[in-house]
Amino acid sequence: MKTCFIGGTGRCGTSILRTILSRHSSVATLPIEHRLMVDPDGIFDFYRSYTTGWSPYYGDAKLTRLKIFLEELSSTSSIHKIFRYLVRAFRLAGISITPKKYLDVELSRFIPNYSEHVKTLLNELVEFEYTGERLGTGSYSFNNKIQYAPNYSKEQLKKIFQNFIHSFIQDILTHNHKDCFIEDNTWNILFSADLLDLIPNAKIISVIRDPRDVVASLSKQKWMPSNKAQSAKIYNDLIVEWIEIRRNLDKQSWIEVRLEDVVLEPESQIRKICDFIELPWEDNLLKIDLSKSNSGQWKKYFSKEEQRSVIPLLAEHIKSFGYE
Repeated sequence: MKTCFIGGTGRCGTSILRTILSRHSSVATLPIEHRLMVDPDGIFDFYRSYTTGWSPYYGDAKLTRLKIFLEELSSTSSIHKIFRYLVRAFRLAGISITPKKYLDVELSRFIPNYSEHVKTLLNELVEFEYTGERLGTGSYSFNNKIQYAPNYSKEQLKKIFQNFIHSFIQDILTHNHKDCFIEDNTWNILFSADLLDLIPNAKIISVIRDPRDVVASLSKQKWMPSNKAQSAKIYNDLIVEWIEIRRNLDKQSWIEVRLEDVVLEPESQIRKICDFIELPWEDNLLKIDLSKSNSGQWKKYFSKEEQRSVIPLLAEHIKSFGYE
């Protein structure tokens, strides 16, 4: 089972690369970012934190958050989809309201037997549960259940989560008659060590883009600050963290790809990526329009003052990635 995880800072071209690779006859992808491993309360959150300080109550709380999170990703009721339009109406009126969490993820639509995989995972993690309450139990809970899980070692958790991840990816591949799963999630690169710990033969692709273009685009996203200096601060911290993480990774497990190189030299760059993932070359990988990559858009979206104040904040990475 081949697996490849594409990541970056956000707004750097990961979706473009996934779209290109999804054209390969051996590749299965999802049309959404599934988020189940990298988000707060997700798989990596649990895997990283469970063994750092254990008590029966900590175990119950972590299991409850994991269960709620995985179920939130499963599906969305019609009422929430209808409420989306009310949220939009409020926004037009200048009132900001967030919609239902993970509104359009709905992993049960894209991962065969998703609910069964989640149930199996939780059954393996929970040793038993009992009716009870403690200080800190949710307010006004009916017939509250407390879940008990022992102080698992990291190795025990690794085996449980390896089985879970392998099972749902294999189901995706079997359902789609493919043998390579490729996915992109924003900030995957920050979890590269966890990915390789739980999926030892996985490949990591870090997508790089001109930092000025990245910040110009990030500052227009609702999940980032509109202030470009603040977006530049976040960008810099993400890159510094990635550079530190990659120092400790097997050099055979990851590569960096510049978006601009893919746009200017698509065949040579995509061939390099296919060799890295161990995919045979297919000509239809080139049948994609890359003209909307928006290279150099920062010149349009940075004011003169922002060019003077923000670009110096990015100077180190502009130089190190060769964008001078």
